[in-house]
Amino acid sequence: MDLIHHGNGGQSSIQDSQEHLKALMKRYGFTQKAVSKWKKWLSVADLATGPKVPRSTVLSVKEEAIEVS
Repeated sequence: MDLIHHGNGGQSSIQDSQEHLKALMKRYGFTQKAVSKWKKWLSVADLATGPKVPRSTVLSVKEEAIEVS
């Protein structure tokens, strides 16, 4: 069975379900590790990735301030 998952559909269903992990694995086609990880999450919202304070790798802070102004 080929399952295609888009977005957070499977994750939110997994979080809300009271089914055993093995039943969820079989239904959605995910590994036990993925299913158990998603069950523990408090939210399925996309989280920001990358540095908390973005910086230029080419310009210094002073140079960047001059270029932006």
